[in-house]
Amino acid sequence: MQQNQYELYFGAMKIGVIDQIDSDFPNLWGKITYDLALSEPRSEAGARLLRFVTLNQESIRLAELEKEQESEREKAVNDELAADFNDLIESEDWRLIDAHGQAHPILCPILRDSGEIVWRWGAIEARPEASEG
Repeated sequence: MQQNQYELYFGAMKIGVIDQIDSDFPNLWGKITYDLALSEPRSEAGARLLRFVTLNQESIRLAELEKEQESEREKAVNDELAADFNDLIESEDWRLIDAHGQAHPILCPILRDSGEIVWRWGAIEARPEASEG
């Protein structure tokens, strides 16, 4: 992996590989290539994570289309996210693994259906730039 490339994990499940493009504090963004195991889940947890990723992407897409007012579909998607996936959204199990194998906690990422991802670092002492010093 390159220095600006990370593997995205939720718990023990690999979501994909991220190529960081840029940052503007506090957000970082890049492109994600999803792991094949995510698109063909073999467990209930994998299927649930795939559903979360799909809803996350749909929520962002609909929000960008309906900038003025929330549509019925957007409300339904956001209601499902809040009701069924709040534990994933609030979880501390999101992390990026850098080229040196070091884990860096992040907050729940924003996933776009265009393959873009936006994230924020979790604990400040875990940021890559803080540990390179």
